[in-house]
Amino acid sequence: MNLLALPLQFALFVLAQIFIFQHLTWGDFPPPQAFLTFLLVLPHGLRPWLLYLTGFGMGLLVDVAVQPLGAHAAACVALMGLRGIWIEIIRPRAGANDDEQINLAQQSPRWLLVYLAPLLLIYTLFYLGLVNLAFNGRILFKGLVGATYSLVVCFLLLLVFIRSRTERR
Repeated sequence: MNLLALPLQFALFVLAQIFIFQHLTWGDFPPPQAFLTFLLVLPHGLRPWLLYLTGFGMGLLVDVAVQPLGAHAAACVALMGLRGIWIEIIRPRAGANDDEQINLAQQSPRWLLVYLAPLLLIYTLFYLGLVNLAFNGRILFKGLVGATYSLVVCFLLLLVFIRSRTERR
């Protein structure tokens, strides 16, 4: 991944979330959290403090635009903490060195779904728990539907960006 392109992609994902995806609501369910795609495709080898700072900054920018202040930022920091652990758990082991980076373009769609689904579910439940200051069956149902909606959007974005990136090479 080109590290010089990251700030531009960061800005584009934040703006797309605020001006497009935030308005794609479906009833009382949360809108798709498409900006998380950027956070989830950051290189695995980035220093943890940089991941946390990026997640916090991106979440805070979304919070400033959509309210409630701090919920997205806190959920993004939690997501960044879980992301590395989850990658280590599901990382393909056959013939791989521990130092090898995960290349999303080389992973199957099934692996991408296994990578995205739990992280998006945890993020959505954490976010809804913070916003509502409660956790009950209704929050769980809204979290499942919201995470599924985000999963579809993020998965499609990943397929589009991965395909366009591999075709440019």
